[in-house]
Amino acid sequence: MSTKTAISSYVPSTPLGLACESLKPNVVLTLLRYGCSPIGKPIDNILLTLGSQKVVEQATGLMIGDTPLEHVRRCLEYCLRAVRRIKVRIGEETTADTIKDRDQEHVHFVKETATEFLPDDCYKTPAKLKHLARCEIRDIMFAADREPAMIYNLPKIDSDCKKYIDLMV
Repeated sequence: MSTKTAISSYVPSTPLGLACESLKPNVVLTLLRYGCSPIGKPIDNILLTLGSQKVVEQATGLMIGDTPLEHVRRCLEYCLRAVRRIKVRIGEETTADTIKDRDQEHVHFVKETATEFLPDDCYKTPAKLKHLARCEIRDIMFAADREPAMIYNLPKIDSDCKKYIDLMV
């Protein structure tokens, strides 16, 4: 086995993946605002962590605002702001199953315990039109190499909508 292979198996492939694994919600939000894609490993890692009984048990009895579980939940919330919808399968599939299915479409396998952290409109019911519009505007802006600050220069859009498009709300 080469050194490159050994190192790559331990290091997340993206800065966003590293921020998610390190439970740094503010860094996750900043990276997403500047166009990092959460599809794939970042969301997978968050969902695996949420499905871990150990994390849930650690959070029991602690103040909600500063538990590892709260940081994971916020990372997931921020990542879901940046995607239209995710495909989820609930069950005990393995990583090998995940890789096999990803040739067709990206599928996130989650344990039943993690589903309580997923809003219904991200995988069960249709996404809200407001959310879909946010994703489309962001896609168009990033395709044109526009920075997030350009959102605040959009004409005829109130400041609350601009914050929403910029993933701040």
